[in-house]
Amino acid sequence: MKNIFTLILISAFVSFTIPSFSASPVANVQTVTTNTKVKKPSYKQLKKTLEQSLGRKLKFKEKFALRLQSVLPEVDPALQRRANNQALAGFILSCAGIVLFAPLLIPGLIISNSALAKERMNPGILENGNYGLAKAGSIIGYVGLGILLLLIIIVVIVFSSGFNV
Repeated sequence: MKNIFTLILISAFVSFTIPSFSASPVANVQTVTTNTKVKKPSYKQLKKTLEQSLGRKLKFKEKFALRLQSVLPEVDPALQRRANNQALAGFILSCAGIVLFAPLLIPGLIISNSALAKERMNPGILENGNYGLAKAGSIIGYVGLGILLLLIIIVVIVFSSGFNV
């Protein structure tokens, strides 16, 4: 069921973003440009042209995918590159904090959480692998800080008990 929905969503996206490769009426949908902004066709226009190209009425899932596509905002490529770079940098800093130098955990955690916050604000801004890197960087940062805090507590307890090393 999930695969069918994904397939419908992808096919609707591809058929509307790459109209030059298809001979369907979707290629005849005109976009109006005003001040370098491209106006997206409305849901009704997209639905009508898609139904004409398929020669049948759209099913519920297809309508839902089409509605979702027409409502989602466009993602700024510069913001996407920045968020993907943040995800990678946060992961690298968190790993370096665990392996090399513990204070690197803090910026790694902050940067990873920043990339995840951008993903929550604009879903789809992170690529799949980079979303995993941001999540892993955040988890490694929290675990590393927990271990570091535990080690500090153990050292304080050992030295406060009068044990001489």
